[in-house]
Amino acid sequence: LRQVSQLDQIALGHSESMRRLDRLSHDGDRERYLQVKRIGLQAGFGENCARGECEEWEFLEEFDLLVPGWIKSPGHKRVLETAAFTHTGIGITKKKEGSRVYYYATQIFAS
Repeated sequence: LRQVSQLDQIALGHSESMRRLDRLSHDGDRERYLQVKRIGLQAGFGENCARGECEEWEFLEEFDLLVPGWIKSPGHKRVLETAAFTHTGIGITKKKEGSRVYYYATQIFAS
């Protein structure tokens, strides 16, 4: 997969939206698909989203569990393994409340 900065920005925008709403969602995926088309990637679109929480000192360890968690989920794994996808972008954001960190991640795939 080739990482594309425009896809990173689209993914980050969705992660920030999930953070503002404080919930995991794929809401607005049609709009993200259209954004992907506007940058010239038109043959395919997929996305994986995640929300998690941990203690601040655990954040890096928890983040290391993100992709393994997607691999354990049949639907997320299917997106990760779609051979037709040639490009990707990822956006991660977090918010802190006391010693707790809440993170939101979106990975977009396209071809």
